[in-house]
Amino acid sequence: MDPQLLRSIWPVFAAETREQIQAIGSKVLGLEQPASARDADLLPSLKRVVHSLKGSAASLGLDDIERIVHAIEDGLSHVDVDQPISRGAVEAMLRGLSAIENALNRGDAGEQPVVDGVASLLKALGHEEPAAPGSDDAAINGPLGEDGL
Repeated sequence: MDPQLLRSIWPVFAAETREQIQAIGSKVLGLEQPASARDADLLPSLKRVVHSLKGSAASLGLDDIERIVHAIEDGLSHVDVDQPISRGAVEAMLRGLSAIENALNRGDAGEQPVVDGVASLLKALGHEEPAAPGSDDAAINGPLGEDGL
């Protein structure tokens, strides 16, 4: 994506992403409840918000954020609607959301919105994958070039 365009839409993306992160976190915590105590739309609505965030990040070339959200989405596809989600899965998802928030803060400060520890977060989310091309240089050569936002 053109760095100038990303800079211009960053404030809207960051604000919307923060709202989505908050909604995802609340809904993930809700999955710890017994199925009988949950809103019937909890899991489907959670999946919609996660899918939307994944698409937004991917469309802007924010690979680290997209990969973390993709891993969360994949994890949700294995959730049994009749069972509470494991505490370990909840914690991994919340760590992923926190890492995305940190990346947003970097972007707000004019830096590359990279996620620290992508590989370990993906592993915790049960979604190990090979490193993205050039991921070692993400802080230098991300979607915004060397200068950041």
